Parts: sequence; structure tokens; C-alpha cells
Amino acid sequence: MIDPETTDEYAKPLVPEQHLAKFALDSPAAAPRVAVIGAGISGLIAARTLREHGWEVVVFEKSRGVGGRAATRRADPGLSFDHGAQYFTARDPHFARQVE
Repeated sequence: MIDPETTDEYAKPLVPEQHLAKFALDSPAAAPRVAVIGAGISGLIAARTLREHGWEVVVFEKSRGVGGRAATRRADPGLSFDHGAQYFTARDPHFARQVE
């Protein structure tokens, strides 16, 4: 059975300003190291956000390039195709600024 109260909590929109303070560090010397697994849109935005707040970040990606499911693959010289999402709509202004 799904707890509706928990579901409502997860369904609330993420307001970055409410959460960014949790990542702020008092001094650069205290900067923890963190690994981000995956260089897709989510991984890259997470890495950039953490770096902007003083964290030391290393991104690991299994593929040859970045982009995850929104990457362009090249099969032969002059032959490329979109892998996964060909386009997406960024309705949230915070997300839109990140992917510009």
C-alpha cells in the first residue's frame, strides 16, 4: 500500500533555493570530495551545483562522451544520430538556465 502522505511529499516541486543552503560550506578547506556517477543531464547539473558550492567533484561516465540519453552518436564520418531524447522542453526556469 502506498502512503499518500509520503507520495504528496515526493510530488512537491523542488525549489532549489530551499535546498542549496544544505550544500553550502563554511570554508574551502572543509570541501568534501564527491563522485557523481553518470555524465547525463542530471549528473552534470548535480556536479556543477556541488562545485558552485565548494565541493570537489569527480564525474564518472561509462561511455566515451557526455550526454547520457540525450547524446549524439557518430557511427561513421559524416553519419550521426540522436540517441534517446531528440529534444525536450524545459518548463522550469531553473532547469532551463542549466541546460542553455
